[in-house]
Amino acid sequence: MRDLIGIAVVVVLVFAALRMATALQGYRRGHEQRRERLDTAGRSIVAEVPVPDGLLFFAEDAGAFYWGERRIPKRDIRAVEVRFGDVPLSTTRARRFGGPEAAGPEASAGMPEVHERAAWDVAIETAEDTVVVACGAIREHVSQELARRIFEKVGQAIAACDRDDPQEQESAQ
Repeated sequence: MRDLIGIAVVVVLVFAALRMATALQGYRRGHEQRRERLDTAGRSIVAEVPVPDGLLFFAEDAGAFYWGERRIPKRDIRAVEVRFGDVPLSTTRARRFGGPEAAGPEASAGMPEVHERAAWDVAIETAEDTVVVACGAIREHVSQELARRIFEKVGQAIAACDRDDPQEQESAQ
C-alpha cells in the first residue's frame, strides 16, 4: 500500500513539473512573439517593465514612444520627470513650449524617506495629460535602472525635438 501511495505522489509531482514547464515555455513563446511584433512595427524596446500581469514594454519608433498600447508622440512631450515616491528627482522640460530646459529636485524637497513601498516612476507630460510609467518599488533593485533608462530616452527625444523645432532655430538667430 505504501508503494502505491509513493508511486501516486511521484506521478502527481512529475505531472505538476511538466505542467509548469509547459506553462513557462508558453509564456516565453508569447513574450518573444510580442517582441517580434514590436520589431516588425519598427519599434525598439527601451525597457521591459514588470507589471502585476507580467511585463509591459516601453518602446519607441522615430515619431513616438509607446507604453503598452498607449502612443505618446515625441513632438507633444512637454516634460519628463523621474520620481521616487511622490518626490521629483530630476525634470527635463522642452524649451519649445516655453519652459526651462532642465531642473533638479527643489532644495526644500530634500531626499525622500525610504519606504518599503516607495516606487520609482517616470511622468511624461503632454498637452493633453500626464502618462505615468510605474517602474517598480524600491525593493526591486531593477526599478531604478528602468526609470533612469526611460527618463534618459525621453529626455534625449525632447532635446532632439527642441533642436529640430523651426521656431527655436529662428529665435536663436
